[in-house]
Amino acid sequence: MIGTILKGVFNLGGLFLRNKGRKEVNRQDDQLSARESFGPVTEGRTWFDVLVDALNRLPRPLLAFEAIALLHWAVLDPPGFAAAMTAFALVPEWLALVIAQIVLLYFGGRMLDKWPRKMKGPTPKEVKEVVENIEELKRIKSDMGEPDQSGKSSEKS
Repeated sequence: MIGTILKGVFNLGGLFLRNKGRKEVNRQDDQLSARESFGPVTEGRTWFDVLVDALNRLPRPLLAFEAIALLHWAVLDPPGFAAAMTAFALVPEWLALVIAQIVLLYFGGRMLDKWPRKMKGPTPKEVKEVVENIEELKRIKSDMGEPDQSGKSSEKS
């Protein structure tokens, strides 16, 4: 009689406190069934299938590494980085939106819905200012004694 009462109390306590052992068994069963469900997908795969799957996983990490590389470039070569970013300002807005859409497809983005609809390119005045800024940055770089893009050092002896 006391055994029956204690068993009932433990069962009732298990309802409120969740039986950890049973929870682990359920988790293990779920994991095993998930692994078994992948069986038909992974059977009969060729080296080409594996290669394509590997290539499909590359864009996101590469974009992340490129963003980090831009930060390093800004620290290592400030004039060159400033010149490149200034030149990127000349990319027409419509082309930037197309490139952004291609990149955003990998991230499932719907950001373009929030972007402005006007499609305009840089004005001649803006192009002139950018070219002047790039020339100024090249002059600063040559004053630092670094070689220009042609590989020739412009340091004065």
